[in-house]
Amino acid sequence: GDIEQEATTGLIDDRIRMAAGKSLGLSVTAEGLQAGMEEFASRANLSAEAFLKALGEAGVAPETFRDFVEAGLLWREVVRVR
Repeated sequence: GDIEQEATTGLIDDRIRMAAGKSLGLSVTAEGLQAGMEEFASRANLSAEAFLKALGEAGVAPETFRDFVEAGLLWREVVRVR
């Protein structure tokens, strides 16, 4: 598919998920975010630090990964609450 369009759609989806979580008063702790990043990175057999380094080498900002993980964690909580 169109990588640029998929990226844009993914970013929009992440913002919607974050807004839904925040509208319910949900948040992610720093510890929860770190655990989520470690969990995601482990799927590639990497630590979060190594995964962030690899993303940086590919031109992806660390904040992009953190926001992606935070949105996913918040969305899990939204679904759980509802």
